[in-house]
Amino acid sequence: MKRSKSKSSLESRKTHRMAAWHAGVLLICMSLVPGIVPAQTRAAALQAISKWRGSERETKLRDGAKKEGGLVWYSSTTAEDSLALSRKFQEAYPFVKIEHLRSPSEKML
Repeated sequence: MKRSKSKSSLESRKTHRMAAWHAGVLLICMSLVPGIVPAQTRAAALQAISKWRGSERETKLRDGAKKEGGLVWYSSTTAEDSLALSRKFQEAYPFVKIEHLRSPSEKML
C-alpha cells in the first residue's frame, strides 16, 4: 500500500513540475514576441491621435494602418455604394485590406 501511494505521489509531483515547466516556457515565449501588447482603450487612442498635427498625424496614421493591414467595415449601405466607397478607399490606402460585412440596418443593432 505504501508503495502505491509513494508511486502516485511521485507521479503527481512529476506532473506538477511538467506543468510548471510548460507554463514557464510559455511565459518566456510570450515575452519575446513584441507584437503581444495590451490593447489601448478607445478613449486613450482617440486622445493620443487628437494631439498629432499635420504631416505627423498623416504619417503616424498611415504607419499604423500599414501595421494593422486590414479593417472590418460593417454597414447597411447598398452593395453598389459599398463597392464605390471601397474602391476609393483602396486608391488612397492600397496597403489596407477591407473586409466588408453588409447587413440590413435592423440587424446591425
